[in-house]
Amino acid sequence: MHLNVFFITAAINRKLKADTETRETSMKIYFINSILFSVLLVIFTGSCTEAPAGPEEDVISIAFDGISLEDYGSYDFGDVPVYRTNTVSVSVTYNGAGILHITDDIEINGTDADFFMISGDSSVEIAAGSTAEFTLSGYSGSVYGIKTAVLTINSSYESSETFSCNLELNSTRRDWVQAETATSWEGKVLSGCIEFKDKLWVLGDYTDSVFTNNIYFSSDGQTWEQAEVTSSTMWAARYNFGCTVFDDKLWVIGGQNADSTTNLNDVWYSETGTDWQEAEQTSRAMWSVRSGLGCVTFDNKLWVIGGSNSAIGAAYNDVWFSSDGSYWTEAVPSSGIIWDERQSFGCSPLNGKIYIAGGMGSFSPGSMATTYFSDVWSSADGITWTRLNADSEWGARAYLMMKQYSAKLWIAGGAGENNTSAHKDLWYSSDGISWYEYDTENHWEARIGQCGTVYKDRLWIMGGYNTEGNMYTDIWYW
Repeated sequence: MHLNVFFITAAINRKLKADTETRETSMKIYFINSILFSVLLVIFTGSCTEAPAGPEEDVISIAFDGISLEDYGSYDFGDVPVYRTNTVSVSVTYNGAGILHITDDIEINGTDADFFMISGDSSVEIAAGSTAEFTLSGYSGSVYGIKTAVLTINSSYESSETFSCNLELNSTRRDWVQAETATSWEGKVLSGCIEFKDKLWVLGDYTDSVFTNNIYFSSDGQTWEQAEVTSSTMWAARYNFGCTVFDDKLWVIGGQNADSTTNLNDVWYSETGTDWQEAEQTSRAMWSVRSGLGCVTFDNKLWVIGGSNSAIGAAYNDVWFSSDGSYWTEAVPSSGIIWDERQSFGCSPLNGKIYIAGGMGSFSPGSMATTYFSDVWSSADGITWTRLNADSEWGARAYLMMKQYSAKLWIAGGAGENNTSAHKDLWYSSDGISWYEYDTENHWEARIGQCGTVYKDRLWIMGGYNTEGNMYTDIWYW
């Protein structure tokens, strides 16, 4: 190309000289030569200039589940049903000076910042040229709608580089789902239902018009297997008994025998769910025979609370605890303030306290006419009790289910006064004082004496009966 320019210049000069030798033509030649020289200078200078540098490497780069996100981009957790959490793995690569601290240099801000949380090893540090991972969670809460926040990663060193991205989730309605299952039992009434050894267990059922001591387990709530008891001894058929997990063992405590003539105060445990042993009692006078008792694990102890001897209709308000299931100590109220005697009430631990709710008082054998309660009490030690609500929004009821789930107490179903009505509602509270009803479109039928538990981050309910005495075999989760 450069030679072509020279040839063009020479040709022009020869042409102009041939035409005329006047002063005017000489000036034209000078002018054209000057232009051509300038063109050549630019060409040669440009050929020696270095190519422009490529884009600089980002000081901070981030990826969500392996997909890179640009600065000021957005990550959407999608639809998250209320009281559920979606998580994503976040990797951060740091190319700045010094060290990037995961917890010190990463912030989440905005009106809805509390619904997004960083979890993982809080001591993670990222050296220059290194990558670290943490988990980011988006929690839906209890209110429907869009929730947003801003995730910012700050470099605390000289570069003062930052990376920001928007976070978003849509909190959606959550409904009950009926498990597609064909159970072998006729009904589950006042049975034990609990999570144990990463499986869902049901203890006792109602088959061929009698209560049994059959045991079933499932890994998904749909496919069930009947457990084969391997021990030579086994607890007798019963219902309305206490059931809990303590010391990595499954426990069955008290209840009413299959023919409804006798109440029990025996204590049984199993490390497998199939091999059962009776706990040797220091004294049978520990706590009296009873059914409809509250039974929970709290403060590394077994607790037996209230209940009644249904043979005589007497309800109790005593509280007992044990560290081994054999030796029991009564927690005598220090102030004399205690809740009314009751049975078939809700009982659950939450945030370092035991809570009891609802239930029914003493009654005449053969009659359901008695006092039904709607109050809520709590205690941090089983000795000193505080009434939190004298008349809760969910109304007086017994045979209800109350479970701890998602840092709240949940109440479902139960019987209205004198067992003349049944409920199919769902209520929740974070403190036992204020209660809120959770409305769902899809729902199970109103029922009494259903059993339930929390399994695989879901609330489960099954069985029970209606006011006509018809048994349910269905299983639902939420």
